[in-house]
Amino acid sequence: MWYIYSHNSGLTKVAKGKAYKMTKTVKITPLRGGLYMLQGDGGNITALVGDDGILIVDSDEAWMAPKIAAALKTLSDQPVRYVINTHFHGDHRGGNGHFALQGAEIIAHANTLGNMLKDTYSRAEPADMPTLTFDTEYSLVFNGEEVRLLYLPNAHTDSDIIVLFKNANVVATGDVFSFGSYPFISTGTHGTIGRHIEAQQEIAALTDSETLIVPGHGDLARKPDLLETNERLASIRDYVVTLKGLGISRSLARGFYPTYAWRADWRNAYVTDKMFLALVYNTLPE
Repeated sequence: MWYIYSHNSGLTKVAKGKAYKMTKTVKITPLRGGLYMLQGDGGNITALVGDDGILIVDSDEAWMAPKIAAALKTLSDQPVRYVINTHFHGDHRGGNGHFALQGAEIIAHANTLGNMLKDTYSRAEPADMPTLTFDTEYSLVFNGEEVRLLYLPNAHTDSDIIVLFKNANVVATGDVFSFGSYPFISTGTHGTIGRHIEAQQEIAALTDSETLIVPGHGDLARKPDLLETNERLASIRDYVVTLKGLGISRSLARGFYPTYAWRADWRNAYVTDKMFLALVYNTLPE
């Protein structure tokens, strides 16, 4: 028994996975204007709470849905009326079905629905599917807050949207902006480093010094955090543009350490230096 649990066996991995899920909690950070940021296991959630009910931006992993629902119950006894998906990846929309089966409407860009129908990596159930889709922009008023959804194509995926809470001056960015880690760029759905950088600059233009930014992953941010991240990404992109223009291959480019601009304390994440360099290199024009 000691051998099994002290080595990286399949049984150990299963046990560790179950223990992790059992002990995982949800962190709630109050924002303003009835808004909260919830951090569970997947993408960050923004919750708008009031007399009309609850609206959430993204819904974490499917297995986290009961924990997210329990956390929301500590904020309000009202039901979740709306779930907005910033894109189609399972760590941001996995809990859709849990809330949809309780009556929530799911809002997303049209490409999110299309991608969910095709996604074999994180397969979606019928209840997970968006019930209201749009192409460029969509707005609603909920709990007295003007909620504006804007499409920023081909930054992280071809289905990215951001959600602006105008009165509270809060923006939920989805994975167009992850704070404190390399971004993942979904090349399979037309994401590129160039558009990723541009989209972040478009978000910055919609914010001011008082704006609270809920990133797709990472802690609550402000405009300077977004601008710093954007500047570092642009430095890496420009360096790789030069290397690629000189005919240096992707594998050889690693020797020039093009990710030098990234902070050391931001490197311990899912997307490694090697992986991020490949994403940048592969999404640059030939």
